[in-house]
Amino acid sequence: VAAGYYLKLVLNAASYVLIISAIPLAPIAESKMLIPFLGLAFVFDALRQFGFAIAKAIEKTEIEAGVYIAHQIIGVVIGFIALTIWKTAFALAVAYTIGGALGFLVIVFTLRQYFRDISHYVRWDIVKKIFSDAWPFAFTGLTAVILTNTDTVMLGWFTSAEQIGYYSAALRPIQFLFIVPAMLAAAALPVLARKAERREGQNATEKLLAAVNLIAFPISIGGFLVPEIAINLLYGAEYAPATTPFRVLIWIIILNFPSTIMGHAILAHNKQKETIRYFLAAAATNIALNYFLIPKWGITGAAIATLFAQSIAALGYYLVLRTVEPVHLFSNTKKVIAASIVMAVGILFLQTLHLSLWVVLSAATILYAATLIVSKEPLIGELRVLFTRQGDDAPSTG
Repeated sequence: VAAGYYLKLVLNAASYVLIISAIPLAPIAESKMLIPFLGLAFVFDALRQFGFAIAKAIEKTEIEAGVYIAHQIIGVVIGFIALTIWKTAFALAVAYTIGGALGFLVIVFTLRQYFRDISHYVRWDIVKKIFSDAWPFAFTGLTAVILTNTDTVMLGWFTSAEQIGYYSAALRPIQFLFIVPAMLAAAALPVLARKAERREGQNATEKLLAAVNLIAFPISIGGFLVPEIAINLLYGAEYAPATTPFRVLIWIIILNFPSTIMGHAILAHNKQKETIRYFLAAAATNIALNYFLIPKWGITGAAIATLFAQSIAALGYYLVLRTVEPVHLFSNTKKVIAASIVMAVGILFLQTLHLSLWVVLSAATILYAATLIVSKEPLIGELRVLFTRQGDDAPSTG
């Protein structure tokens, strides 16, 4: 633990220096103030991920899930306060940094027995071995961070702080929803690992993919059709410019939810090294598209770039997973897709009646659930069996 922690510190310090060195490249003076704080947020996020790795190693995935939820809630609350009181991009950047720092402190406190007197246990021979064995994880993590933060940084180069604020307002609630697949994947990792060892992972993975699609499809479709609900509820009507990028970014849900499951399934097979080239391609695509699209379309261009880059990363996960498990992404989601289509038609019809957005959302939710019930969707019962010991030991149908 000590060796890994200090290696992480060194690498993150080097990353922060690189981020700071990019400040002179920012063409807008106001954005130069944001980069140091965004860099610190990146460092705290990376250190928190190290704590998550410890939780996985000791098979306490509930710690990872709990801290992840706490961090997201802290970030949303602090960001909301910053936008409500100060209403500036600088305040939002500071709020994100504080949220990241508090998230790191939460994981340190939770795993304090592993961090106590950590400097006394450093063995540099282990540091060298960790660096040799873990560079695929580090590289993948770095490119994932690039995917997450490139748009914000490059918006700082080409647009105003106000535009960064609108974009962050659109992105933050979507990132908060990433809690859902993260919790499910963390809880399922031991099951996936045992089934991968017995070469029986396909059935479990497909059921988990169906489970996250059960949530991802209606959220993405509903968010696209009635984005005003999320934006107005969280920030107020003055953040209406965030609506268009929100409509684009909401489709990341359909990519991120299954990607999280596929990523954990790949980890169970110890094939994470195979994803590097896809993450590298996604990161390069994100940078290139941001460079060309932001000057032309602003925050909407950044959203499009992020969506395309996330699509490449998701495709990479799928292609790598197919080499060890011949999974089918939508094999158990036909009824979910049908219910989502019914819900979308219902939303479009209700909008023609000029009803309240809350009425439309409530009616659409009921319609989606009712369609699943009428079609007798068996997924919930199957997941309950999957997470029991009996279900894990039962013969696989995959």
